Amino acid sequence: MCCWPPDPRGRQGRRPSRAAVGPGGPVREGPHAIDYLEHALGILTPAPGTAGQKLEAIGLLGALATLFARRENLATADGAVPARAVHLAAVAAEGRHPHLLAALTTAGAPPPAGPADRDALFVRLLRRLLPAMLGQGEA
Repeated sequence: MCCWPPDPRGRQGRRPSRAAVGPGGPVREGPHAIDYLEHALGILTPAPGTAGQKLEAIGLLGALATLFARRENLATADGAVPARAVHLAAVAAEGRHPHLLAALTTAGAPPPAGPADRDALFVRLLRRLLPAMLGQGEA
């Protein structure tokens, strides 16, 4: 946070997730990030979709990879249910969130969380995400 402007209202203290997003100022990507973007755009050259859709897809792919990396760091080695999942189930069971309760009830138990399972889930999501982001299937 040394490079960020001061936060006179103290919002970062109340919302720690704000620190992960950044202050909204200009973003300066390093040379490897630019190389990655160039490579990804090259791979997507033959794919359908506009340049804007391809940039959006690359950005969402990066966000998905970040999400998976964070979730992997939070995973428990012994297979125990993470505290967040327990909390979510308890909140849903209170009855104030009927849609969440219905979704969790019909979804059943979460799938296994081994590395191979996480890799398969990542690939499955990519196969759904990229065609949608690149305009395939739009009317």
